[in-house]
Amino acid sequence: MEWQRTKQAAESLSLISCDQLRKFVREGFFKEGIDYRDIRLNGRVKPNYQFHIENCKKKLGLSPSKRVAHKKVPSS
Repeated sequence: MEWQRTKQAAESLSLISCDQLRKFVREGFFKEGIDYRDIRLNGRVKPNYQFHIENCKKKLGLSPSKRVAHKKVPSS
């Protein structure tokens, strides 16, 4: 099981930018605890995401018609 921080994950997943990953989180495309996790320190406001590379690759490989959005994360 490999978790990577946002920048490294964007590169591993061949995405254009880190913003794409954050957008997938905001829109509920990635599921918290499965596809990503927030490892921010107590008291911090800004999220600090790590992404599970294999799970994200599987999710990104789905055809758009089979992609399911999960509960949206409130934006910070």
